[in-house]
Amino acid sequence: MVNGYRITDIGKIPCDWEIKKLRDCTKKNLTYGINAPAVNYDSKLPQYIRITDITDDGYYDETNRVSVDNEDADRYVVHEGDILLARTGASTGKSYLYRAEDGRLVYAGFLISASIDRDKADERFIFAQLHTERYWKWVESTSQRSGQPGINGKEYGEYLLAFPKKAEQTSIANAISDIENLISTQEALIAKKQAIKQGAMQELLTGKRRLAKFKQGQKFQNTEVGRIPFDWKVLSLKECCVGSLHYGVNAPAIPYDEKYPCYVRITDITDEGKYSNSDRVSVRVGFDSEFILKENDICLARTGASTGKSYLYNILDGTMVYAGFLICASIDSTIANADYIFNQLHTNRYWSWVKAVSQRSGQPGINGREYGDLLLPMPSLEEQIEIAEVLQDMDRDIVKQQAKLEKLRRIKSGMMDKLLTGKIRLTD
Repeated sequence: MVNGYRITDIGKIPCDWEIKKLRDCTKKNLTYGINAPAVNYDSKLPQYIRITDITDDGYYDETNRVSVDNEDADRYVVHEGDILLARTGASTGKSYLYRAEDGRLVYAGFLISASIDRDKADERFIFAQLHTERYWKWVESTSQRSGQPGINGKEYGEYLLAFPKKAEQTSIANAISDIENLISTQEALIAKKQAIKQGAMQELLTGKRRLAKFKQGQKFQNTEVGRIPFDWKVLSLKECCVGSLHYGVNAPAIPYDEKYPCYVRITDITDEGKYSNSDRVSVRVGFDSEFILKENDICLARTGASTGKSYLYNILDGTMVYAGFLICASIDSTIANADYIFNQLHTNRYWSWVKAVSQRSGQPGINGREYGDLLLPMPSLEEQIEIAEVLQDMDRDIVKQQAKLEKLRRIKSGMMDKLLTGKIRLTD
């Protein structure tokens, strides 16, 4: 014992805490779900929760709701106090704590249910323990004992947990719940702002809504790109470019090296069109290469499931070379604003065009000529710039809110590390 703490099989914990196995906290043995096929969602049938319906942070994702129609379904209904655990595949270790607002759920065969005895433990405290670094290390070591990742009910039941008295468990769970509520509120705010921005894009980029100084009688014309203001015109992407659209370099990536440019590939572009440097690599080409990206350059993905993705080069991303599965459009700043064009590449109309053009052959893809023929509704350069600035202001606000969200998540992570190990104690 050192200063009120003791060393145990799961690390240093307060002397008044206990070590228990997960199965010691349940009302019955851990049980496997029902082996039954999913059917189309039917409000008269229970919803079916499968591994794929559980998010990484342990929520039920009802995006693709399905039901289950089986005479034994009532035996597998999830109740308050139940925690579901994924037992096989890449998702092994994922967990879900039942929430009454999720409705009547029946759990599938690749899930295991642990019904927590509320007289012994607070299920929220246990659920929080299943999102710690120690838990995921245990999952990694336990699940890799055979070729196919997996943890069975007996193994889950043997998992060791550190427990304070029930009242302290509840206090800890409440504290974590409070920060989770703040995170949920912030996520909802971001989603609302993103929806507002998307709505503004659809209106501003088609001229349905004009900025005050550009309102000119609101006369409209019907064109190949739909109904647009009378003072707008339709241009192809190639008409907005300096020279023709170019394919990237086919060269192998090397580990990131400051001596060489960064290499931007399809996989480095996020759905929002940002450069993701989480797996930054370089390429051995000179800094005078024709494949070095410049201001006002837009990269377009030309093949595979990512066809249509785009990235507007940002000088803050450093010196970059674009790879062979990307096409570069160098926007002529005397004709078009690159930010305006980039926003056009995130509209519903653009993605409908991508779907139609890319599916002409078995393998999805759009070549340079086809991208060059993409038609765009174009106001005056001045109006393009002002529209882009309005949308950029919205983006900056969203980025600021996302930074707040990441800060809240870091606070939660730090809280969990300290509260769930007793490094910080909550007192009445």
